[in-house]
Amino acid sequence: MAEFYVIEETVHERDRRLLEAGVSTLLPTRELEVARLLEQGMSRPKIAEMLGLKPNTIASMSKTIYRKLAVNNRAQLSARMRLA
Repeated sequence: MAEFYVIEETVHERDRRLLEAGVSTLLPTRELEVARLLEQGMSRPKIAEMLGLKPNTIASMSKTIYRKLAVNNRAQLSARMRLA
């Protein structure tokens, strides 16, 4: 039971730090650019074409962005970007 409490507390602390930190401090410039394009509803292949990258690179970056911002979908990403 104590281990669960410690893990739960750690998750809450991480979420609090994420909310306090601005998106621009969490993401490098290129990831921030991709995050903004994802937020606008642009498809991954279209983003890849625009930035001269491969679609798999954008898919990988998207997963990294979602993990860093602790979001699970574009709606949450959009809300998180507005908070920052």
